[in-house]
Order: sequence, then structure tokens, then C-alpha cells
Amino acid sequence: MNTYKIAIISSSISEERKSKRVALFLHNCLKSQYGIIANKIDLKEYAFPIFGNHSHKYNSHLNPWI
Repeated sequence: MNTYKIAIISSSISEERKSKRVALFLHNCLKSQYGIIANKIDLKEYAFPIFGNHSHKYNSHLNPWI
């Protein structure tokens, strides 16, 4: 029997986001129809600086992604 490792990522962080509902639907479908347990990852739960609220302690010349 194959063991699957699946992560479902809800990538939107906006207030009007729909990706979380889609991720939950997909998670429930995989579980109910195939018995697959997937990890859910919601990027809104993480405080990545690139998503806003930039801190001035970062030097833009050291990290061009911020």
C-alpha cells in the first residue's frame, strides 16, 4: 500500500480570501473518498514580513525580497 504525504496550502492572506474554503473542501474530499489525511497549511497564520507590516530593521540591500 502506498503512503501519500500531501500538503494543502491556503495561500491567500486577504480578508476576502476564498482559498481557505477550497483547501478545507479538498482536505475533506481526500479524507472521505480516499482515506488520505493531508496536512493543511494556512499562510495567513504565519507572520511573514513580505506579506505586509514590514519592519524597518531589515536592510533592503541585504535582503532584496523585503
